[in-house]
Amino acid sequence: MKKEKRLSIFLISMGLILTANSSLINITGNVVSENIQVTSSILGLVFIIGGIGLFLSMKEGKLEKTLAQQTLENNSVVTDTKKLKKIARKSGYTIGKTVKEGYPIFDKKNNYITVIPYRHVSIGVSKNILRALATGESSFRKYYK
Repeated sequence: MKKEKRLSIFLISMGLILTANSSLINITGNVVSENIQVTSSILGLVFIIGGIGLFLSMKEGKLEKTLAQQTLENNSVVTDTKKLKKIARKSGYTIGKTVKEGYPIFDKKNNYITVIPYRHVSIGVSKNILRALATGESSFRKYYK
């Protein structure tokens, strides 16, 4: 991402330099002349448009990963319920009132995503909870309302 940002800044600055260089040429009444360098101003505009396009595509194309996605991709094992709740909060989910099984996790539409148990979590359950938090899909077989 840093390389794309540097490249877009470089392209925009080169375009500005080429456009400024071509605008400093004085035209003294002879409109059609061999000395006028129109290509440098056109090339400058192409660099400016290309740099802006690269900069905008860099911003739109890459979404930030949530903490749950990062934890899942790193193959980290989180067996502490407090840490799982913290990951759920930082990933944009809300934690509901406690139920018999543990802490229910809801998405923005108030749909159940998963439940974090009260006590120590096994590695398999931890992976399932992180997978549900990373994808946003419910870990239940059917949706409860």
